[in-house]
Amino acid sequence: MPELDAGEALLTRAAEVLGRPVGRVRATGRIVVDDGADGTLAAQLISACRSGDAALDMVAGGPVTDASIVVIVVDAGCANGAGIRPMVERYLRVVGRVALVCTKIDVFWEWPATLAADRAVADPLRLCPLFAVATDVPDDPHSGVDALVEWLRAESSGGGSAAVRAQLAMTAAALADDAAAPEQAMELRRRRAALVAERDRGRADRLAGVRAGLSGCRAAGATRLAARLREASARASAGIDAVATHSDAQRVSTWLHGALRECAQSESAELHARLARIRAVALLGIEAPGVGPLALPPIQLPIRSLPKPNRGADDALVMVLGASSGLGVGRLVALPLADAGFAGWGSTAATVIVGLAMALWVVRTRRRAATRTTVRAWVTEATAQARARIEQSMAITVTDVEAQIAVTVARHYERSDRRIVRAVADVDAQLRLLSRRERDAGRADAVCADIARYLAEH
Repeated sequence: MPELDAGEALLTRAAEVLGRPVGRVRATGRIVVDDGADGTLAAQLISACRSGDAALDMVAGGPVTDASIVVIVVDAGCANGAGIRPMVERYLRVVGRVALVCTKIDVFWEWPATLAADRAVADPLRLCPLFAVATDVPDDPHSGVDALVEWLRAESSGGGSAAVRAQLAMTAAALADDAAAPEQAMELRRRRAALVAERDRGRADRLAGVRAGLSGCRAAGATRLAARLREASARASAGIDAVATHSDAQRVSTWLHGALRECAQSESAELHARLARIRAVALLGIEAPGVGPLALPPIQLPIRSLPKPNRGADDALVMVLGASSGLGVGRLVALPLADAGFAGWGSTAATVIVGLAMALWVVRTRRRAATRTTVRAWVTEATAQARARIEQSMAITVTDVEAQIAVTVARHYERSDRRIVRAVADVDAQLRLLSRRERDAGRADAVCADIARYLAEH
């Protein structure tokens, strides 16, 4: 049929200009009557139409998902084009077959002007057929109800020409929606700018805050550690003056070992707590799946034990020197005895006894001094070794935590960047489509005019 061929040609032209698919109209379905109010006018119109054809499946209001025709009731008593326009646009996009029916024409004689004004606002493209009815006198041949019923019956049949007209109306509504491309393009550009501004937003601040926090943590830990180790070393050194034997030295060693381990554990706990706070602040608001509580290894503190005393040639030499000194002193003691007539074995025994006593005293004094010197050297070495080991462990721990935080932050921003890149790509695609539509605006207007002319003629 020439009529169908012309309609199909218009649909092909409209699809080329639109550049996207449009929903298909339903061939059959209910007839939804909407008056945009409480449904009184819709109920009156349904009653009038059923008096002409009781088989019409008409409902007042409700969803239009299964509707094939929508009838919008226009009250002749008041102009409401602005209120009707959103309904017309929505139903044209969803259903396609939409009619404007003016009621109460038997009451308001100015209804032609009211209907024309409402149509100029609500349906500027003239895509919807117009009807004027008097619902109070549906049996009157001049009420207009028969013409409306005949149109509803023809459109409900789902014929080819009716489907083409409905599809053309839906397509023209889609083309009219695209006429708002400049406003849409401006909104899309604002959205794109906001998305681009979100990329890497806060990454540098987070990492700078992490570095500052970790530097402060490392400096505070080193200062606190030095103070504690100085205190432990001073207390150990104070106990060295009372060291007389190796057992006394072992007690000092045992105490210092405990003090250093306690210091290491305390520093480890404080470092763990501070690093946990820094990480919590750095990862605030970040999606970090799989990141559990901060787990840090304890600080190992291998300290060399106190060396055992070594009685070697130096002790024997000191013993000989002490004995010779003692014999000399013994000789001094024995001379008065010899003058007093106690010479002989008595003076010899006195000389030997005094010499041995002097030798033992010299050896014990030397050993005590050597032990104290050894303990002092060991305390200094153990404290320095502990400080170096603890500071090394703290530095390694801080570096590991910094790396963990940096990796978590980087992964978060990588995921965020991927989402933003996809969103920006979608916006760019929409902008390109809108740009093409703006270039084709003249063609779209021409197609809409041809569709309106076709609908008016057929």
